[in-house]
Amino acid sequence: MSRPSREIRAFYDEHSVRVYQAYSDVIADSALTHQTFVSPPFSMTRMTWIKPSFLWMMYRAGWGKKGEEQKRILAIDITHEGFAWAIANSSPSHPEPDMNYDEWRQALEKAPVRIQWDPERDLHHNPLAHRTIQIGLRGEAVKHYTKTWVKGISDETSLAHEVHDLVLKDELERARTLLPREKPYLVGMNRQQYLAVEREQLLDPAHYDHEEIVALLQRYPENESVPYLRKAILLKPSLLYLEYDDYGAFYKKCLWALQDIGTPEAIALIAECSLSDDPMLKDQALYRLKRIAAGRSGGVQFPPERG
Repeated sequence: MSRPSREIRAFYDEHSVRVYQAYSDVIADSALTHQTFVSPPFSMTRMTWIKPSFLWMMYRAGWGKKGEEQKRILAIDITHEGFAWAIANSSPSHPEPDMNYDEWRQALEKAPVRIQWDPERDLHHNPLAHRTIQIGLRGEAVKHYTKTWVKGISDETSLAHEVHDLVLKDELERARTLLPREKPYLVGMNRQQYLAVEREQLLDPAHYDHEEIVALLQRYPENESVPYLRKAILLKPSLLYLEYDDYGAFYKKCLWALQDIGTPEAIALIAECSLSDDPMLKDQALYRLKRIAAGRSGGVQFPPERG
């Protein structure tokens, strides 16, 4: 299926959306220390461009090897509200075909945000048919960005170099597995919209994040997830990257999620799975029914790391 000619794609979760910037060591080290941008060394008066596309950032910064001013690749997680404010208070960098030129110039001068659509890039930096968004911030937008939007900053320079090394070796499939999982982004995203997108992603065999999505649906137990978990259980045999799972771990995690959802529909699906012809699924479901009868909760799929 072809993509829209213009589509915002990004790595995001229920709390934030990720954008990228490239800076010198001085600015990058300061940003990582303070977990936002402070002046000095960051300039609050210059326009700063944020980019949701990792590969476009790699094209712009030459994998962090273009020069001293762009040698460090930073991933900045900003609030969904901040991203929405930027889009709502923007003007295109160039007039659209149906825009009056004078009106566009006036809007451009007033707007604290500029929007530019450029061809997305592949691993070799060749331009693709669809375009990716760049967002230029100035004035009050920069203040909002540094004071309230930024939720966290991480250094992705080593990832950039690792992916680039694989591209140079022509190991493109391995390189793709390291790329951030960017997907269509809804401006103004909230948790319910995020969960809806992730439920649809759960049924797509073309990625490696099914277990993480199931864990998310367990973390936010909602009855709307039950039919998607049913389809995920049926999808599992076709997920070749889970061939190692010879003892039913994926089934177990789906059943954990269903147990914690705990609605009649969720429990009925567990009971249905206990009648399956698949011995792994059947055994896991029977054990889960015993846990439910004993008043026990589901398992913890991704426990927090201890400090």
